[in-house]
Amino acid sequence: MDFSFLEELRALSVSKQEQFQRVVSRLLGGQVLSPGDRALRSPDPDWMFLSSHRALVDGWLRIGGFRVDFHGDAEIARAVHIGGEHQARFDLNESLVVCVLRQIYHEQMSSGVRDSGCVVRVDEIRERIAVAGHGARLMSPGAALRALRRLARHRLVRLDPGFAGDDHDEVRVEPLIEKVLTPDQITRYFEELSGPAAKEEFGEEQPAGEAADAEA
Repeated sequence: MDFSFLEELRALSVSKQEQFQRVVSRLLGGQVLSPGDRALRSPDPDWMFLSSHRALVDGWLRIGGFRVDFHGDAEIARAVHIGGEHQARFDLNESLVVCVLRQIYHEQMSSGVRDSGCVVRVDEIRERIAVAGHGARLMSPGAALRALRRLARHRLVRLDPGFAGDDHDEVRVEPLIEKVLTPDQITRYFEELSGPAAKEEFGEEQPAGEAADAEA
């Protein structure tokens, strides 16, 4: 392993070394870094540090088997395990919600609202699942709430405090979802989830055997 990045670390000022430690801690803690909230004009200095010292942070993470997954186009960065040991495995409900949210995210971003972000109501999510061939009765409000909370833990969506999963509640879709699923994967997942086994009612969580993998 090449440890030349340590020379860059030693050359940093004390304050920058402290910021380096904070960036590494945030990434290993599962946080997704981004430039910050443009609307509020509150940039994230850790994003700027990572943008300038990506090789340094990546070299340090690789010691522990991780790497920096940096996407300048989508303006997101996270730490992922090199061996894929930290992949999330979603059940049927969660996979359906991920696929629908990925489609909605693509539609809203393509319409030119990238700066304002992607926001969708719970009732729209359930309606889109019904249109995909899974009647709304197949996903109970409680199942939808559990699925969204699980996705929030993986930083794919952001839920407001007190989020109850009511039809009028809003879900903010995070840019990370763009890197979890490609359009081809969405098509394949919907085909798999439309099979005979998936057409049974699944208001409760299902075994992970029919689920989609996501590096989240």
